[in-house]
Amino acid sequence: MGAFIGSATSLTVFYLGTWREKRKERRIKAENDLNTLKYFELLLKNAISFAEKQRDAYQEHSKSLKEKPLEYNLLRIIVVDDLFRLLNKFNHERIFHAYVNRFGNDETHIGRFQKIFSKLDFLYRVYEAANKLQEEYIEDLTKKMIDYKDIGEEQTLVYAAIVTGSIKKQNPEFEKDAFYIMLNTLGMTYHKNAPSPKTIKYLQEKFIDPLKVSIMQNFKDNEDAMKLAYNCRKATWLYNDIIKRSESMADNFNEEYLRYKEAIDELKGVSNDLI
Repeated sequence: MGAFIGSATSLTVFYLGTWREKRKERRIKAENDLNTLKYFELLLKNAISFAEKQRDAYQEHSKSLKEKPLEYNLLRIIVVDDLFRLLNKFNHERIFHAYVNRFGNDETHIGRFQKIFSKLDFLYRVYEAANKLQEEYIEDLTKKMIDYKDIGEEQTLVYAAIVTGSIKKQNPEFEKDAFYIMLNTLGMTYHKNAPSPKTIKYLQEKFIDPLKVSIMQNFKDNEDAMKLAYNCRKATWLYNDIIKRSESMADNFNEEYLRYKEAIDELKGVSNDLI
């Protein structure tokens, strides 16, 4: 009888110890899950905050490109660390188990969890694509600005000054020469009223355009005039191309703004249990 009681007591102590140990493990796991979800929640909030700022930056950039198509419009880029950490540094399996342990493993909550990461991935991919788009635009704009400077200034403005000097040197009555008068007046007015620094907009509107119009109206038979008119056409084509490129970029970044806005709204919707 005493042996039976001793065995029963030993089994009771064993099972009680096992139960306590399992309860402790469950408590530790619950605490770890809670801490994991809290950290996930913090990173998710930061990622959404980043996305909202980047969304606004896309809208601002689109407006700047529309309003100032001939300037170097720099895209405001927001730090993306927490979004990158969520996608690439965090243990997704651990987050998933913590999430379903808290909210349940039904299709609705599993679908929400999957959509959270789907939207985070979408935001990151759009972010990278937009940065690449901006880099390519600045590279293309720089090349076109250099080309315009060569055509508009060297081949047109400077050449017009050379032609003016040549007429003055070769024609004793240069002051009566209509072509000389036009070039000289246009050149002097351009330099006298030029802003600092000079812009391609000012060059195009105050020298290239009026020079082209004057030549085509009055000096079609003049060889130097027609050479200048040809350069004016090249400069004008490039000038308009720069504007069209900027306007196209403005449309692109407005689309990025709308895509970001929609994705953020959807992300907030599926993560409202957490944030």
